[in-house]
Amino acid sequence: MTIGQTVTRATARLGRLHLRAALRQHLAFVLFAITVGASLRPFVWSLGAQASWHAVVRTGILGGGAGLVAMALLLGRAWRSRPTPLASARRLDAALSLEEVVASGYAFERAGRDGEVVAIVRQRALSAVHGIDLRRLLRPAKIERTRRGRLVLRASIAFVLGALAFGGVDRLVVARLLRPVTADERAAAAELRKAADALAASADPHDKDDPKLAAAEAARKAAAATERGDRQAALEALDAMRKAERAAEARERAQAKELRSLKDALDGKGEGATPDRSASAADAIAKLGKQKEPAEIAKMAERLQKAEAAARAAAKAASGDGKPGSGSPGTANAWQSAADALKEAREAAARGDQAAAKAALDRAEKAVRGLEKQHGGSAMQTLASASKSASSLDRSLQGGAKAPATGSAMAGEGKDGSPQPGGKDGGNKPGGDGDPSRGGGPGDRTPGNVAAERPKVEGDLQARADVHEGEKAAGVIDGMGKGGDPKDYKAIFPAYDTAVEDGLREELVPAARRPAVRRYFEAIRPDDNGAMR
Repeated sequence: MTIGQTVTRATARLGRLHLRAALRQHLAFVLFAITVGASLRPFVWSLGAQASWHAVVRTGILGGGAGLVAMALLLGRAWRSRPTPLASARRLDAALSLEEVVASGYAFERAGRDGEVVAIVRQRALSAVHGIDLRRLLRPAKIERTRRGRLVLRASIAFVLGALAFGGVDRLVVARLLRPVTADERAAAAELRKAADALAASADPHDKDDPKLAAAEAARKAAAATERGDRQAALEALDAMRKAERAAEARERAQAKELRSLKDALDGKGEGATPDRSASAADAIAKLGKQKEPAEIAKMAERLQKAEAAARAAAKAASGDGKPGSGSPGTANAWQSAADALKEAREAAARGDQAAAKAALDRAEKAVRGLEKQHGGSAMQTLASASKSASSLDRSLQGGAKAPATGSAMAGEGKDGSPQPGGKDGGNKPGGDGDPSRGGGPGDRTPGNVAAERPKVEGDLQARADVHEGEKAAGVIDGMGKGGDPKDYKAIFPAYDTAVEDGLREELVPAARRPAVRRYFEAIRPDDNGAMR
């Protein structure tokens, strides 16, 4: 082995020892990076819907990644200051207790010089390095740490352990330990999950942008977040669900308006004579199809022309006027089919072809009945039911978040999670502290006078129900105590209850007045039979 080969091997070993010494010397810097990376896990990589053990894995990934970055920086800096071959040759001289023997021989060999003196020097250097063991000759330098350095290293290790514990224990684990998920929250989440399934089933299968699907997905997220104890994520999902519900209700109201316009055209409303009264647009079409007198068949052509125009306008509106995501393809196709059938019926009626008119009206009736089934009262009832379930979960989440941290037995709950007198929800029970009939409870200025406690709210608290510009709601309220059907009151109440919850959440009501508003609407909540409590 030549002198150059020996020096090259020595240079490589000294370089590795130099990098190792740099890491050992600056170990505290690496530990500090691991501490920072592990501590940032709850802020930069939240657990979300994952299981709790994912927090430990993610903490290890972030802490290890930060440590690797710090090591890379240290190694890069140390690599630039690694020993050169000539410095390595001099280190061999020092290790062999020689004076510039190996270094001189390496320099002459690298320069390629010849001569008797050079040959003697090179031969002497070659003899010095012959048979040496570089591992034993070049040992790692011992790191001498001062007392301060040892204290810094120990503190760094302690910080790393603390950071791993902080990042590995997710906030949800702590939240569940302090305030476990209550039975009310679990029951409300299960009810909301059922409402979400009903919403998804009522959505248009041909429309991926149907707001009902978005509302159902948000409802499922809220239920899942509640079950794992993430109240903040559940409330955010409920807000997203309400936005999607408002869009779905706006679409349902628009379709209901189009169906009313079609029904008015078929009934002959606005022709001067007393219009016919049909239960629905499909019934109006069926009634026209029963006409047998030639004179009557000829007269209904004008109604069919207006009905066709109304159907085509509805098809254009349902298609969203070409705007992506603003319409329902399935609904638009149904309206278009109804319009084409009405056109055929009008043309057949104009030429007196009763059989062709009847066949075309049958097709139109089938298309319109499908629209009424999809966008009729059942759709609004499904939305109202989902809204009611969301409001119930919202109240349960608010109660669970404010309940004292006393373990699984929350204040105001029985063993099964039901509200108990004197507990958190005791104010909603007759005779409780918040009973409107007694007027007790915080926020009451005039005991016993609940009506005087109604706050003046500024902002949009429009009830989320298809009440046709307030006609149905006004009729129901006017019929209270006059023999009105209590089921109507039960049908419209969830929409107003949800509107109030939205107003309270958006802080449109002063904080001092919110307890009174909640107690008032709890007092007028309908029972199972639909009557006011």
